[in-house]
Amino acid sequence: GQSSYYKFNTQLSLNYDRLFNEKHDVHVMVLGQLDNSVSNSAASLYLPYNMLYMSARATYTFDNRYTAEVNVGINGSEQFSKENRWGIFPAVSVGWTLSEEKFFKDNIDRKWIDFFKIRASYGIVGNDRIGTGDNVRRFIYNETVVAGNSYNFGTSTQTYAGTRLGDWANPNVGWEEAHKFNVGVDLSL
Repeated sequence: GQSSYYKFNTQLSLNYDRLFNEKHDVHVMVLGQLDNSVSNSAASLYLPYNMLYMSARATYTFDNRYTAEVNVGINGSEQFSKENRWGIFPAVSVGWTLSEEKFFKDNIDRKWIDFFKIRASYGIVGNDRIGTGDNVRRFIYNETVVAGNSYNFGTSTQTYAGTRLGDWANPNVGWEEAHKFNVGVDLSL
């Protein structure tokens, strides 16, 4: 059988970059994004999938050595009831570029280390896709109706078509959240 898929993605971003007094580097970004996609697979029933993302990031670097960053994402999903539709997901990170420190430059053989930075981050991420694969449950805040069931009445062998309630509604379900902590090293030899 044939299948098709389309995704429409719209993004709008505003950026601000400025270096003050040759030591204070500031970057600010605000981003808005709208995703709309449709698949004709049996699991999707041709229903569009819509998401709205808004995020902001502010980064400050002092003297190319110390970096701090704050992020926040605000996501809206049609998968949840109006009371639980929006999720707020913050993150912070810090970094230290040791290769820019005087003690590093004076004591390390710079012939083989061009860049050395350590960093750490902590944040919360959200997921609105409840289930896996083709079993992702859409619109969990509504009950489902299953059509095409066959019923027998009494001991009769004749069957009748009908419908039944499927999954129960859950208006209280919301974003699945995961807390992420990362530590990293950037090294250029």
